[in-house]
Amino acid sequence: MIDTEVDRSRKLTTFTVSGTVTARDFAIAIRSFYGGEITLHALWDFREGDVELTDAEIWNLARSVSSLNLSTRRGGKTAFVAEEGTSFGLAKMYQLITDTMSLPFEIKVFTDLGEANRWLGIEGRSES
Repeated sequence: MIDTEVDRSRKLTTFTVSGTVTARDFAIAIRSFYGGEITLHALWDFREGDVELTDAEIWNLARSVSSLNLSTRRGGKTAFVAEEGTSFGLAKMYQLITDTMSLPFEIKVFTDLGEANRWLGIEGRSES
């Protein structure tokens, strides 16, 4: 499951992943985000979830995001937070793929929520 929380004051959408999620789950969350209230920054928290994606599905997700209207996120940031392991590795693969694309926002992967929050420039968020 992917829960979504929007914090307008911080221009931040937080996606909290729990349980096992698939490429379809990610595609739905991404379409919902870009089809609704888009924030400048996004935080994907994988610490309580397991990601089941193939390499091809990672590539397809990256391509599908790059084809969206991303201009409202110009200058924004997307942080992925995951513990070492499969989810971290897949997030790093996604970052490396998107690094080759001309996205108007930065993507970075972290193992520590506090570091991700500092990089995003958000204050007052729980770092548990």
